[in-house]
Amino acid sequence: MAFWALTWPIDLDIHRIPANTAKAEPEHWHFDFRYLYRIEESSVQLQAEEVGGHAWHPHTEIPQERLAQKLARVLGD
Repeated sequence: MAFWALTWPIDLDIHRIPANTAKAEPEHWHFDFRYLYRIEESSVQLQAEEVGGHAWHPHTEIPQERLAQKLARVLGD
């Protein structure tokens, strides 16, 4: 599989996670570091307990405007 990746995050999302008594976790801050990867194959193995869903999108169809603008700048669109 051929791929390339940026060496720095393209986006950072910080949000509060409420306490989860079932997992004995207190309320805490969660940090998502988003990196840009380009691959020829879209087969992904997820850690199911950490991911609520995922999807592959062409960079022109990213639903979050802020992230779409960052991708366009990096990709030269």
